[in-house]
Amino acid sequence: MKNIVLGLSASYQFKGEFEPVEEIENYKPGNELLLTGGIDVRVNETANFSSDIVFTVYGTDKLSGEKVFCLREQISRACPI
Repeated sequence: MKNIVLGLSASYQFKGEFEPVEEIENYKPGNELLLTGGIDVRVNETANFSSDIVFTVYGTDKLSGEKVFCLREQISRACPI
């Protein structure tokens, strides 16, 4: 197991309400949750294998309490060769 490194993390981004321009009041962007995992494997003295995955959940943007925009969940992965 000394040739394997695993990593996990989570973050939550709270986004507060604001007025982006004078004509638009009470804009509240959706909050965001990120879950991340990664693995590094030492294949030999000169080669490593790495892989990462990120799962993101986006909250709904609101304008004066009404839903105006919502992104779907997103999965990103990286596996460089």
